[in-house]
Amino acid sequence: MTTGESTRATGSPQRQLGRVLVVNMGGTSTKLAIFSGNTAVHEENLTFTPPAGVKHITDELPEREKQVRSFLKVIGAKLNKFAAVIGRGGLLAPLSAGVYRIDKKMLEDLRAGKHGEHPSNLCALLVHELTKDTGVPAFVADPVVVDEFTDVARVSGFPGIERVSRLHALNVRAMCKRAAAELGIAFNKASFVVAHLGSGFTIASVKNGRIVDNADGMLGEGPFSVERAGV
Repeated sequence: MTTGESTRATGSPQRQLGRVLVVNMGGTSTKLAIFSGNTAVHEENLTFTPPAGVKHITDELPEREKQVRSFLKVIGAKLNKFAAVIGRGGLLAPLSAGVYRIDKKMLEDLRAGKHGEHPSNLCALLVHELTKDTGVPAFVADPVVVDEFTDVARVSGFPGIERVSRLHALNVRAMCKRAAAELGIAFNKASFVVAHLGSGFTIASVKNGRIVDNADGMLGEGPFSVERAGV
């Protein structure tokens, strides 16, 4: 994966060799996992219903954070013992797939909804809140704005309007990697058509490990889903 900047963990050797907390927030859930190497040692799916009167996605953050902290307390996990905490990336400026360190500019853009509002915006904000007093490194992976489009994929068919890449990149890439491993082929030499089916859908074309086209559900492309009309 590419990185926005150095992702070298800092802190004690004990923490560096420890476990990683992973956070994936969607419209109706907060999925959590604790990994030791490639092994998930604990997984939890917290269902979430937005409180009444919520005007902006960031208004959900206090309740979401409360849920996560409660879960960690129940299983006896201490935040300052994690090697890192990583979340799903949100609506940022278009960028390549990969892992990015959470910084001040990223948090400002997400709080302001500079590039749009979406539940995935909460991941970096939550990870920051969980780690800010611990010294634990904080990252996001494969934001929903991963843009690896070909030039042809940007053509909309209407002059002056250019198609953009917005998708469930984290899950699309994860499933391609899993499928490639099961088929015994290299991820960066494999091609797939991927369907992510959640409260929103993503239909993506992946060529040689790069997401070269996808149906932007936020613009109404692709099939209808729980939260989107589609075409």
